[in-house]
Amino acid sequence: MRNLDQQNQSQGDEFLTVISEVQCLFGEHPVSYQKWVSDGVTGESLIFSDDTDLPDTKTLIQQMRESGLVREDSQVTTAQRVGRLFVNFNFQ
Repeated sequence: MRNLDQQNQSQGDEFLTVISEVQCLFGEHPVSYQKWVSDGVTGESLIFSDDTDLPDTKTLIQQMRESGLVREDSQVTTAQRVGRLFVNFNFQ
C-alpha cells in the first residue's frame, strides 16, 4: 500500500487529502482504492477506468455492497471525471 499522507487532490471542485491509496482488483476490474478526508469528512473510493468493461452503475454498487466493502448504512455516490468512474462510500 502506498501512503499518500497530506497529498491534496482535486475531485471536481472539492479538495481532499488522500490518506492512503492502493492499486488492486475489484472482481476482475483494476481499481484504485482510496481512503480520504475532505472538510472533516472521511470516506473511501474505488476509482475505475472508463475503458474497463463495467456493469451498469446500479449493478456495480450492488456488487460492492455484497462484497462487504460498503457498510450497510453507507450512502454511495458516483461521479464521472476525466475518463474515470469514482464510487464513493463509507462516509463518516
